[in-house]
Amino acid sequence: MAENSVITLAITFIAILITLIAPIHLPEEQKLAVIAIIIFLFLTITLSNMNRRLNLQEERLKISNELINIKTDIKELQRKKDG
Repeated sequence: MAENSVITLAITFIAILITLIAPIHLPEEQKLAVIAIIIFLFLTITLSNMNRRLNLQEERLKISNELINIKTDIKELQRKKDG
């Protein structure tokens, strides 16, 4: 997952450099607007990836808690059976 962030950051950096260096005759305000849009897209992609990872971790935690509860229930049933 970290490599996706690095690739996204590299693409963002290259896009900003192209916007600044390219011989496109745009007013400075429009170049800044393009850079702001590129940065916004980078942040959107990064936060989306982070949200996906957090959702996966939350799902794993739920499964882990369910397994712990099942293990506890099995131990209680064994105690009742033995006792």
